[in-house]
Parts: sequence; C-alpha cells; structure tokens
Amino acid sequence: MNILVNRAASSGHLRGPRRIDVRVLAATNRTLEREVNRGRFREDLYFRLSVFTVRLPPLRERPEDIPDLVRAFLERMGAAEDERLFTAQVYQSLARQDWPGNVRELRNYVERAIVLGNVAEASRANAPGTAANAGDPTKSPARMIDSHFKVAKEELISNFERAYLEQLMTWAAGNVSRASRKAKLDRMYLTRLLHRYEIKRDSEED
Repeated sequence: MNILVNRAASSGHLRGPRRIDVRVLAATNRTLEREVNRGRFREDLYFRLSVFTVRLPPLRERPEDIPDLVRAFLERMGAAEDERLFTAQVYQSLARQDWPGNVRELRNYVERAIVLGNVAEASRANAPGTAANAGDPTKSPARMIDSHFKVAKEELISNFERAYLEQLMTWAAGNVSRASRKAKLDRMYLTRLLHRYEIKRDSEED
C-alpha cells in the first residue's frame, strides 16, 4: 500500500509529498463480512484490508501451544524459575480446559499460580463452582454479589495485594530493596504496602 504524506520541515513549511511503503496488520474477533452486510463496517475498507486472512483458532483448539505460552509468560514476568510448578500432569489438566478467555485467561492463570506459589491451588481457584473457591466470596460469583460492587472490588484487590506481597517477601528473604526491584515498585511505596498489610520485612538494604 502506497500512501502520500506531507512532511513538515522544522520551519513549519511543507517540503512536498514523500512516498512511503507500509503494511497494515489488523485483527478482530468479529466476522467482518457479516459486519459489512449489516452496515457496521465500511465495504471499501474491508476489501483494502482483506488481502490475506489468517484465522487464529481459539486456545481450546490448540492445547499443544499451552506449554510454549506458559514459558513465554514466565520469561516476560521474570519468573522463569517458577516453571517447576508446571509439571506434565498440570499441562495435561490445562489442555482439558475450555479457556473461554483464550490466551489472556491463560496469562491470568499463570500470574495467579506465581502469586500463590502453587499451580494446583491456582487451578482449583480458577474453576468456578469447585470446593476450593466455594468458601471465598471473592472467587465465587454467587457470593460476590452479596456485597456492593465497590466493597467486593476492594476486597478482591486487597486479597490479591496481600497474597502477592507475602510471596514477594518470601522470595526476597525479607529484603525490601530486592523485592522492589523484582516487583518493579518504588521502594517507599512497597514499604507503605508492607506496613498496611503488616507483612514482616527483615532488611531495607542488600
């Protein structure tokens, strides 16, 4: 696709058109042909974009990708050492999941597993209606609505922060500076969070 653009010089005057060569990649979870027929997507734009179409199957149709995705998530989170949590049995269990949220849901699962330090517990918490989450109002939709939205949200965030900080300080052996670097948090802000949740810290410096 060739596009003519005007380039402005530092003085503010136009120096004339310049030809550039660009490639447009677009993604959607909608059926664009149907959207065009319903008048909700421009037909001319559709034919400009749909030169080559690649269909990405949902995660439930490609469970063989799960181990590679998990490893990629762990590396991006700086938690490659936690791959030990994901045994062959765990991967078999993950392959049987429906994953309605696709790759984003898998990433959330991996994050919970790291925070909890236990994949089995994260798996049970991730499954609605199981005994593991029946007694926790922050994990059961039927119980969460017993509270106002704001209250339920604050409780969920509070539980997450406490669990994350406890795991973080265990990993850092109580060292606040090391923990702040791992979590990419300002050390003073981390100190205030630790004080709020009354989590023990052994040292401030390396």
